[in-house]
Amino acid sequence: HENNGNIFRSEAKQKAIDENLDVTTNDHTFLAIIYAGHTYRKNGFNTLNPEAFRIENEYIMGERFVKGFPYEEERNDPKINNISHFSHIGIHVHEIGHLLGFEDLKGLAENNYWCLMSKGNYNGPNMEGECPAPINPYYRFIKDWYQPSIINEASTITMNYCLKNPLVYKMQSNSSYSSYFFVEFRKFDSNMLLGNSETKDYNSFIKNLTINEGILIWRKLPGSFIKLLYSSGEESENGDEQIFPGIDNVNVITPWSDSRNCETNCYWVPNTKPSENIGIEIIKAEHDNFVVELYQKRPFLTSPAKPKKIEDKTNYFVKLTWEDNLEPDISQYKIFKKKNDTNYCLYDSTEYSTFTDYNEDPYDSTMNYEFVFYKICACDEQNKESEFSDELKIPVKKDELSFKFDNNSSKINNCKLLQNFPNPFNTSTTIKYMVNESQLININVYDAIGNKILTLVNENKSAGTYSENFNSRINGKNLSSGIYFIRINTRNYIDIKKCVLLK
Repeated sequence: HENNGNIFRSEAKQKAIDENLDVTTNDHTFLAIIYAGHTYRKNGFNTLNPEAFRIENEYIMGERFVKGFPYEEERNDPKINNISHFSHIGIHVHEIGHLLGFEDLKGLAENNYWCLMSKGNYNGPNMEGECPAPINPYYRFIKDWYQPSIINEASTITMNYCLKNPLVYKMQSNSSYSSYFFVEFRKFDSNMLLGNSETKDYNSFIKNLTINEGILIWRKLPGSFIKLLYSSGEESENGDEQIFPGIDNVNVITPWSDSRNCETNCYWVPNTKPSENIGIEIIKAEHDNFVVELYQKRPFLTSPAKPKKIEDKTNYFVKLTWEDNLEPDISQYKIFKKKNDTNYCLYDSTEYSTFTDYNEDPYDSTMNYEFVFYKICACDEQNKESEFSDELKIPVKKDELSFKFDNNSSKINNCKLLQNFPNPFNTSTTIKYMVNESQLININVYDAIGNKILTLVNENKSAGTYSENFNSRINGKNLSSGIYFIRINTRNYIDIKKCVLLK
């Protein structure tokens, strides 16, 4: 029978008939033929594979089932034999799904462990189908098993979880009448009552899932194709990277939230393409519900998506780059910065997807170093802000001569030249410095090739904090844009700071 499962089916049904068993079927009565031993699959042959035969309304199944290779043996090795590997309900209902007209969702249509017709038939404590995933919302919709809530305008929805009849929201794409999105809320720490016992519900065994709840977003394209969006923007079997907001904290899904097109090999990208009219934003997450704003029109009313692909492009200066946000109303990016164990603070802003921090010296192998950390936030014309980007960690020259105060007084223990502000600057900038005791202070400004262009201070100063103004117009002439160096020289202290004049 290993080479022809059809002969097995015919013989099994004939023997059942000989025993006066009724094996007739119809659209509401299916026949399951279960044989002893493990399922046996052999490529190129019509073997004893778990398989549905829709015309006959019947399927065959082995008594025991093991996911994965090898297929072409009785699986009687000790590792297999010591475990029952009973063919649990998930394997059966997957085949019954075929008898109901549902296609396998594999390959480009793979929905991993979230759908019975994908890998979700394996879900359970041992990944043997003990607790399979439900059928995706599109397949349930075409069977008229439920009526989704239709979104026609901007709506603020509180999504509550219901095990028996979970709410699903349907959003129509303007790209095609047969394209739309399904949005549903799932919890993973709920239980269901079976008889007198309580057990985890069918959402509890998604592979590599550690979070308690989240939003699933399904993209329905023309035909029967439906694909789950992955919050991480990467193809993965990790459930934490597929649910929203997920471990990547993705709260905004719009036509601009990911620059890639929804096409072959990346139907899972977290955007609402090919539609141009749909936006989804998770506003608040609570233990039993999510507050979500659904935009059937004007998706630009959502907050910006969080900046992506933040990278260290340091060369002569500490430089950050990131991917441009594509929203039509982006106004600026805010740069947040911290050092060591301090908290993040707003440091600067820019209209561009690049930022150079002239206040830090790039690290090289001859220096003592410390780390500086950056995050980026996108802002739009509505004054809405995105989630923070991922953190970027950059090694920089350690500031060995940070100023200190006496523990029992406000006395300054050493001199210190602070970085000018603003930097870069246009026209003028302020330079602050600290003096620990009365002494001669000399501060000069040099151009990029070492020519002295200005003496700011050359006099005795008593202990205290001072500031000087550096103006780019000297002796009636304007300095050219470029890099300049500020050098302080005291009795026991020398330091140099870079500053940049931009016009």
